[in-house]
This record gives sequence, structure tokens and C-alpha cells, in this order.
Amino acid sequence: MKTTNNINIISNDVDICEWLPRFDISAESDYSLADYFTKTTYFNEILKEKTWLVLGRKGSGKTAIVQYLKSRTNLDDTNGYKVIPLDFNSYPWNSHLKYVDKAYANKSAYEESWRYLFAVTLMKQLIHDLGDETVNDDRELIEANKFIEKMCGDNAQITNIMKQDSKRLSSIALQAFSVGGSISLTSEKNSGTEYDLSNVSVITKISNHFFSLIEQHIGKRKYLITLDRLDEEWTEEEKEKYKQILAGLIAESYSFNNKFNSKKNSIKICLFLRTEIYNDLSFNDKNKIAEDRAIEIKWSGNALDEMFFNRINFFLNKWNEDHPDHLVVIQEKSFANDNSQSSRIFDQISVRHKISIFRQILRSSFYRPRDIITYMNKVRDAHRNDVQKSSLYTSKDLRNANPEYSNSMMNELKDEFGPLKGRDYLESLMTTLTTISKQKFTLGAFLEVYSGNEADAKDDLRFLFDISALGQKVANNYLYRFDDPHLEINYGKYFYVNSALKASLHLVEGLKE
Repeated sequence: MKTTNNINIISNDVDICEWLPRFDISAESDYSLADYFTKTTYFNEILKEKTWLVLGRKGSGKTAIVQYLKSRTNLDDTNGYKVIPLDFNSYPWNSHLKYVDKAYANKSAYEESWRYLFAVTLMKQLIHDLGDETVNDDRELIEANKFIEKMCGDNAQITNIMKQDSKRLSSIALQAFSVGGSISLTSEKNSGTEYDLSNVSVITKISNHFFSLIEQHIGKRKYLITLDRLDEEWTEEEKEKYKQILAGLIAESYSFNNKFNSKKNSIKICLFLRTEIYNDLSFNDKNKIAEDRAIEIKWSGNALDEMFFNRINFFLNKWNEDHPDHLVVIQEKSFANDNSQSSRIFDQISVRHKISIFRQILRSSFYRPRDIITYMNKVRDAHRNDVQKSSLYTSKDLRNANPEYSNSMMNELKDEFGPLKGRDYLESLMTTLTTISKQKFTLGAFLEVYSGNEADAKDDLRFLFDISALGQKVANNYLYRFDDPHLEINYGKYFYVNSALKASLHLVEGLKE
């Protein structure tokens, strides 16, 4: 048996790329996610506490939580909740704008439309769970089912209900519930051609009726509706109108959850939203909701190490089950000085400054799962291209992977903040950093190449500091906002560009302080 840094390989021909795959960056396309998902304290917050707003930066793992909840078929795993996931990828936001209550301003104008979406979503699921025998024995349930079938169809996404125009909505409602029936619709015509029914008046009556039915028939059932990828269609040009719709969603979710929280948590709405988008919204009780009902996903170095090592273990065990004659065995004790388990797939103990390779990867990240997975994928690509490769990853693979990884992180940053701040704005800031050419610089050095005044320069530095593109030294360490959300910027101290961006910006380290 050959031994290499506590990793015992029975066969010399088992290269790491044979048993450890390239991972999907997107949680939606990672079909093995449930096999190695890392449970965190956030689950208890969502399933057992009053938390209903999950915030986090892009790539922090929000969608992974939704996908894991979605995959649970045993209700014991979800505190009795049946999970109803609503995915807002390709959501008809422009159609949603039609459902505006003109009697109200700003966010309040969209609260009723979200209440309607929740009502139809829950009614559809409850009808399915009650079964044909119960539904067909109740006239009001028969009517509700008829409406939902015509609005949504059998296989259509529930979010498609917002695509219906006022003519079709009114027509379907009148056919399903009958004139003067369960929801007291009127058949009076406007101008002799169309029913005199505004979108909001119809959906309000439908929502009220559906929630009455839900309370009658829900019994001991519990439902958790998750809303994810609410930022997929955001563009810089349209963000202002989207902000009002999202503010309305948060307001309605707040009201909805407060109501059902008094009913033994039978129904819960849980939103998954990017932190920077939430911070960009403006509405009453915003800080109160953030304090009382929200959690923000934050990862420690140890948690990220566990997250990736779970993947290593899963595929290592899978390989050994399938290839008993070519076993790869990882010993229990890590060889790394800082006990980072994920470093054990590299063939040496440490890199510069005597830190483990995984800790070096963390230093070049924004402390998100996506960063670690992206870097490890780039390391794997570099390893496959090395004709003199060993059976494990090497520090050479790490170095060769860094430029491509850094470019990926730069593109991620532009995708993340471009819709909010403008891609030209970000490009201008990054060009300024490249012109400085040093990873470590002062406010004075920034002003020398900056095109605006000092006040604007400080605002731009604060933005880069807030998103952890820049950090500053505290004691003997460089810290970023992801290390400490309360970290305050000090314009009199050196700034330090996150190492994730160093290669992409073509920076050198700069002088010692």
C-alpha cells in the first residue's frame, strides 16, 4: 500500500479526477446535493422558529436550502411541513404589474396580488391533498378546482396564473363560480363589451373565498411556501418597479405569517432574497423585520471546510463501493496544522506562511460555498491538464487554477451587483484598482487615479468595502465585512483588495505597512 500524507491508495492508477467529480455551481442542477448537503442552524430557524426571511449574498447557499427542503419526502424532516417551492426564474414580472391596486401607493399597491398568489398556491395543493372523493362531495371545492384547472392547467407552473389578463381572469372566474355564486361576482358589462371587473377586485374576492375554504379544510396539515430566485429578472433599467413589487411581497408575507403564526404555524411563507437587494428596498418596518424575522446566511471557515469535505467523503465512499479492488482510503486524522479536512486531497501540507491549502483558498474567497466549489473545479481542470500530475491535487494545480478562478470571481461580482449599480459603474471602479496596480493602497493613491472628487471616491470605496471587495487590517489580520458585518471603514488606513480579485485585476502586493 502506498501512503501519501495520510491518504492511503492501494492502486497507483487511481487519480483524484477519477473519483472526485467537477461540481455543479448551480444548486438547481446539482442532483446529488441531498446526498452531501451540510445542514446548518438555519434549518431550525426556518422550520421551528418565527423566521421567514432568509438573506444572503449570491452564492451563499440560499437555493441549496430550498432544493434540500424540496427534496424531503418525510414530513418529520421538515417539522411536519409539506414544502411548496415557488421558483421565480422566468417569472412574468411585467404581467404582475397589471395587478396593482391604484387606491394605494408604493408597496401597498401590490400586497393584494401576492395574497392572491398565495391563496391559489395553497388552494391547489390542498385540493390535491384532500383527494377527489372529498373534493367532489363539496360544491365550493368543485368550483375552486374548476377555477384552478382553467387558470393553471395540470402541469403549468403556479406562477403562470399571473400571466392572465383581466378579460380571461374575469371570464374564468365567472364560469367557475357562477354569477352571484360563491364569491359574488357581477355580470354587469362596461361599454357593452367587457365585464366590469378590475383585476384587483376579482383577485380580492377569490383570495378571501379561498382562504375561507383553506381554514375549513386544512385540518392538521402544515404548508411551507418557499419563494426563491426573486432577483433573476432584475435589470438596472427596471429595478425601481421591481423594488415596489418586492416591497409589497415582504409586507404581505409579514402580515400573512403574523396571522397564521397564531394558528399553530399551519402555514408559513418563507422568502429567500439577496442581502443587497433587501438593503436597497425602502418600506416601513424594514429594520424591524430584519431584526425579528430574518436570518442572514454567513459561513465560517470551518463550516465551509465541512461543506466541501462532505462532498469528498460522499464520492470517496461511492468510489470504494463500486471499485473494491482500487480502494482510496482517507485516514481520520488530518495532516494539516489547522485541521482543515479538505486540504487532505492535496499532496502537501501547506503553502506560503505555513497555512493549509484550504485556508489559502479561503483567503481568496468571499466565504461562500460557490467560491470554494468554483476554485476546486478550477484546480481539477488544472490537474487534468498537467501531464506530470500525481494522484492527488498539488500546489502547482492551485497556482495554475488561480487566474481562471479570479476571472470567475470578477464576473460573479459584476453579475451580482451590475443590476443594482450598473455594469459601467463596476467596470470603472475595477479599472481604477487596476490602474493603482497594488493590492494594498491608501486613499491618497486611490484619489491620484480617480476621476471624481474626494467625497465620491469615499462613497465608492465604502461600496467596495461593504461588498468585501476591499478589507482593512485589524490587529495582525486583514478583515472584510464577511468576517465582521459591523466592521467600520477607516479612510486613514490601508485598503487591501480581496485576493479573489488579485489576478483578474493584475495587482501586486505592494509595500509593507
